Amino acid sequence: MSDFNAEHATRTATIKLQGSPDEVFPLFGPVREAEWAAGWEITVLHNQSSLLDEEGAVFTTHLHDDQPTIWIVTHYDRAARRIGYARITPGSRATQVLIQCEASENGTTLAQITYRVTGLSEAGNRIVLQEFSEASYHQMMAHWEQAINHRLLTGETIPHH
Repeated sequence: MSDFNAEHATRTATIKLQGSPDEVFPLFGPVREAEWAAGWEITVLHNQSSLLDEEGAVFTTHLHDDQPTIWIVTHYDRAARRIGYARITPGSRATQVLIQCEASENGTTLAQITYRVTGLSEAGNRIVLQEFSEASYHQMMAHWEQAINHRLLTGETIPHH
């Protein structure tokens, strides 16, 4: 039996986006995220649709000095505007990402984004404790809100900081 104790964090934030749910929701899909997330590149391993907007799609990322990560679309409901992912960064952490978009006033959208992150190693635990602290998570979500709104309003992507 191992002495390892996995750290776990669940974080949820709601961001307000300057577009209708029909405009906003597709931007959370694996392919269209590149329209607002600078440096977002995927390698497709399995898909049925070109946008990977389907349950069971599998892809990988290797972003911003992070280790390669395997992603699976676990839930995709266009009508309910909900998408879920399971992502594993081997030897580091396991993460579940859930996104729900709902109509708000004046044609805007509220997107609720939940991350559930579990460390798989001491290095992964450090990431859980540092990058997924309440303050760090809300800073990341503020950046998402800014980047997505910038894309919706200008059609451009903000460079990665």
